[in-house]
Amino acid sequence: MSATLEAAGVDVSELQRHPTATIHPDAAIRSLPPPAALARLRGATLMIHHPLGEGGMGIVLSATQLRLGREVAVKTLRQDVVTDRAVTELVREAWVTGSLEHPNIIPVHDIELDERGVPQIVLKRVEGDDWSALLREPDAIRLRFGVDDVLEQNIRILMQVSNAVSFAHSRGILHRDIKPANVMVGSFGEVYVADWGLAVAMEDDGTGRIPSTSSVHRMAGTPAYMAPEQAFGQSELGPWTDVFLLGATLYEIVVGRAPHRGETLAELMAAIAASEPEIPEDIPSELADILRRAMHRTPRERFASAEELRLALGAFLEHRGAARLAASAKASLATLSGLLEREVHGASVDDGDVQRVFSQCRFACQQALEAWAGASDAEATLSEATLSMAERELRRGEPSSAQALLATLAVVPGELRARVQEALVAREAEVDRLRGVDRTHDPATGRRIRFWLAGLIGVSWTASPLLIEVGRSMGREVTHSAAITWDSFGIAALLVGGVIFRDRLLQSVVNRRLELAALTAFAMQLTLHVGDTLRGVDALTTTVNQFPVWAAIATGLALGVDGFFLLPAAIFALSYVLLCHVPQLVFPTMSACNLVVLLVIIRVSRRPASSP
Repeated sequence: MSATLEAAGVDVSELQRHPTATIHPDAAIRSLPPPAALARLRGATLMIHHPLGEGGMGIVLSATQLRLGREVAVKTLRQDVVTDRAVTELVREAWVTGSLEHPNIIPVHDIELDERGVPQIVLKRVEGDDWSALLREPDAIRLRFGVDDVLEQNIRILMQVSNAVSFAHSRGILHRDIKPANVMVGSFGEVYVADWGLAVAMEDDGTGRIPSTSSVHRMAGTPAYMAPEQAFGQSELGPWTDVFLLGATLYEIVVGRAPHRGETLAELMAAIAASEPEIPEDIPSELADILRRAMHRTPRERFASAEELRLALGAFLEHRGAARLAASAKASLATLSGLLEREVHGASVDDGDVQRVFSQCRFACQQALEAWAGASDAEATLSEATLSMAERELRRGEPSSAQALLATLAVVPGELRARVQEALVAREAEVDRLRGVDRTHDPATGRRIRFWLAGLIGVSWTASPLLIEVGRSMGREVTHSAAITWDSFGIAALLVGGVIFRDRLLQSVVNRRLELAALTAFAMQLTLHVGDTLRGVDALTTTVNQFPVWAAIATGLALGVDGFFLLPAAIFALSYVLLCHVPQLVFPTMSACNLVVLLVIIRVSRRPASSP
C-alpha cells in the first residue's frame, strides 16, 4: 500500500502524521504553467453576452467573469437614460445590495465601469424566473417544486422574502418596492429579493451614500402595492412600510391580483388612501386576518416587524390541517342544515342520516380544535351545528337531549336556554302526571293492605255462612235483624278502613273499585233485608235474592278491574237458579261463592307492578 501511494506521489509519512490534512495533486498545477494562469488576471474582466431583462432605466445582461470563469449577471443603464441621477441611483443600489449579505438577497460580486464610464454591477447569475411570472402559472410552481398545494408554496416563498426584508431592517435599510416582480425564484427553489434601487436608510450615517427616510419626500414605489405613507407622506417611512408591501404581495398570492387598482389616476390614489382591499369570503379567516393587519391603513396597527409577519404566516401553514378539517365540517353543516330545513317543512327525513351528518361535522370540528385551539371557524361551525340539533330535539319533545347538547357549548343563547328549561319543567310535570296515572291504575299500588283486608273480609264472608248453617242445624232461626247488623258492621268497617288506609289503599283505581263494590254489596244486602222486613218476606228468601245482586257486582268488577271476576259472576248467577229450587242450600252455596271471590281478589292482588 505504501509503495503504491509513493508511486502516486503521496508523502506517506506526512499522510500518517496529518491524516486530516488536504492532499493536493501536482498534475492539475503542472497542466497550467503559472504564467498562463496569471495571464487570465490581466486585461478585460467581463465578457458581455446577451440581455436577460430590462426595466425602467436599467438593463440586465448575461456575462462571463473572465478572472473567475463564472457566469454572472451585469446590471447597468440603458444608453438612452444615462444621467448623473441615474448613475447615482445605480451606484447606490450597488452599495445597498453589497452591504446586505443574506441567502435571500442577490449577492453583488463587484462594480466596474464600462467603456462609456457607466457603472456595471456584477451580480450572481440566477437561473430562474421572476416570481410574478410564476404566480401567473400555477402549474409551473407545481412542476418546479413538486408540490400540489400552490398556496402553501407561494407563502413559503413570501416567508423567505420576509426573512430577507427583516435582515435588511436589522441593517437599517428599507426596500420600499417589494412586489413579486422584484423577487427571483431559482431553478432549485432559491429565493432572492432583487431591485434595491429605491432602498433608503432608516438612520442617516453621515456618508450620503444612501438617502435616509427623512430626506425623501416624493412618491416612490409601485402604486398597485404602495403603502399610504409612500403616496401621501402621512407618516414617516419605517419597517411598517415594508410590512405593508409584504402584505400587498400576500394579497396578490391569495386573490390573484395586486391590491390597488383603478380605471383612472384618481381611483388608483383613492384605493391607496383607503387601503381596504376586498378579501373574498372563501379565504381562510386566519389568513384574512393576517392580510387585514399587514395592510392596515394605520402603520401602528400593522405587524410590528417583517419577522412578526413571517411567524404569523408560519403559524397559518401549521394550522392549515385544522383549517381543512374546519372546511370539511362546514360542508357537513351545510348538509345538516338542508336536512333540518326539509324536516321543518314536513318532509320525511331519516333520523339516522341526521345523526350521521351531525357526528361527522362534530368530529371534524373537534379534531380541528385539537390540532389548533384557535380554529375559530371550527368553533363557530360546532356551535351552529350543536344549536341546530338542540332546536331539533326541542321540536321532537326531547328537552333532556337538547340540554345535553347545550352542555357541550361554552356560550349558549339565553333565549334558547330559557326555552329548554321551560320544556324540561313541562316534561317533568308531565312525567309526574303520568307516574300518578300509572300509580293510580297500577294493581300493585296498595296491594299489601288490600291483600290483608280482602283476606280478612273474604275469610269472614266465607266462614260466616257456614256458621249460620251450623246454627240452623241446631235450630236457630235466620233473622233479618242479624243480617242488618252484619251488613251495617261491614259498611262501617269498610268506611273506617278506607279512612285509615286512604294514603295506601285508595290511591289505586283497583282498590277504590273493590272498596266501592264491597260497600255496594253490603248496602244492597242491607236494603234488601230492610225492605223485606217491611214486606214480611222471610230472611232465607232475602238471602237467596242477594245472589243476582252479587252476580251484577262481580260483572262490574270484571269490566272495571279484572276479567277473572266473570267467574264468580257466572257462579253467583248459576247458584241463584239452583237456589230457586233448593233454597235450603243457600248458606253452603254462599260460602263457596264467597271463597271464589276471595281467590279472585288474591289473584288480582298478586299481579306484578307495572312500569311508570
